[in-house]
Amino acid sequence: MDVNDNSGEGRRDVAFTWVPVGDGGEAAKILARGVLSDLVNLPEWQIRERSFFGDISLEIDGVEFHYRHVPVLDFLFSWRYSLDALALDGTTEMELAERAGPTRLALSGPDVSLRHLSTGASTSCTYVELLRAVLRFGRDVLEELTRAHPDLLVNDTVEQLYRDLGMRGLGEEQFARHSAAMAKRHQRAG
Repeated sequence: MDVNDNSGEGRRDVAFTWVPVGDGGEAAKILARGVLSDLVNLPEWQIRERSFFGDISLEIDGVEFHYRHVPVLDFLFSWRYSLDALALDGTTEMELAERAGPTRLALSGPDVSLRHLSTGASTSCTYVELLRAVLRFGRDVLEELTRAHPDLLVNDTVEQLYRDLGMRGLGEEQFARHSAAMAKRHQRAG
């Protein structure tokens, strides 16, 4: 799955790619058992850190940052929180569940410099370009995961992220997927 942003003059090419690896972890085991109450009650840390792994790359103008066998939802949350911290503090360090080594982000005007501390890879892009790529990556990840496993949306963490990324408004299919999951969750609660 590619998420590219290369439209417009002066913009840098910012692309996330990912390839799912493994069996889907904790959430996939619960989905296989078909016990939605277990998925509803799955704590955030388990859905984030022990479910749905992937090999992820971020490429900015030919410079690549590789993150191997990382939990993709935790990766997405980490980037979102890091970009928030960057906007507030001007610098931040992001470490992904101790699997990929830290990436340091620093803000200077509209530009973000990125440096992977383990590999030494470094580059820059604008904050807006990076944020746009992270948000598009999030939408693509959630589209792929919830299309394959619609019942994931009964989990509060996944459902909140789905809404935060505006997934319900992307089309009838996404809205119907969300509505069906909410009906299942409310039916189980009632």
